[in-house]
Amino acid sequence: MKKVLIIFVLVLLTVFILLGGAFVLDWVLSNQGEQNRKVIAEDGVIVEGEELWEEFLQATYRQENAQITVSIGRKDSYNVMISYDGEVYRYYEEGIKKSLYESKYLLDLSGKPKGAKSKLRYIIFANEPYTFDEVAASILDENYDSDIDFYFVFK
Repeated sequence: MKKVLIIFVLVLLTVFILLGGAFVLDWVLSNQGEQNRKVIAEDGVIVEGEELWEEFLQATYRQENAQITVSIGRKDSYNVMISYDGEVYRYYEEGIKKSLYESKYLLDLSGKPKGAKSKLRYIIFANEPYTFDEVAASILDENYDSDIDFYFVFK
């Protein structure tokens, strides 16, 4: 009887260790995956994590609360966090608790300005729903006389 009890306890302990080990391994792998799943932007361009950026935008278009962290640069990088509460976008930099910028719109605009050889993409905060042409003209055309106010998300 004592042998059966010892065997039972050993089997139970083995199952517990295997299940616990599997749980720990799953937790480590899932967290490692999350750390590797981030948006990286360099020189104002998303270079990694475009699909995460699109998921974030889609959630905000549905007016769902959402947030995303973006690493600006690969070397000597710093993180920014963008949050949306269903009405307002907020921009935070690493280590600063107060939002540095708030806006009604986060615009991800693409197009080809007149005379340009390739498409451009501007990702900006604004309180008005500007078009690509308006933003491009305000940046590229020194004679553009409309005063539009926006803030680049990735500089």
